[in-house]
Amino acid sequence: DALEPRLASREYYQKFKDNFSRNGKGETGDLCFFEKAGRVTHMGIYSGEGSMIHASGSRDRVIECSNFKNWTNPKLIGFFQVV
Repeated sequence: DALEPRLASREYYQKFKDNFSRNGKGETGDLCFFEKAGRVTHMGIYSGEGSMIHASGSRDRVIECSNFKNWTNPKLIGFFQVV
């Protein structure tokens, strides 16, 4: 089996870039991607009502975060619907 990419930038460019929603509206379960200095640096899972589930670093625990749409660094660039 091939190893799945761990880094948000690899995940975005290898799988999602061509089927990406930049309309700013996510649905529960969508992946949300963030960029910093023009590069995808972070991703999470949209849990609905303005919240997402994510780990802020490779050694951090997974948490639920609200108001992530107001982040400016990294900045939300859009959502991808997993089917």
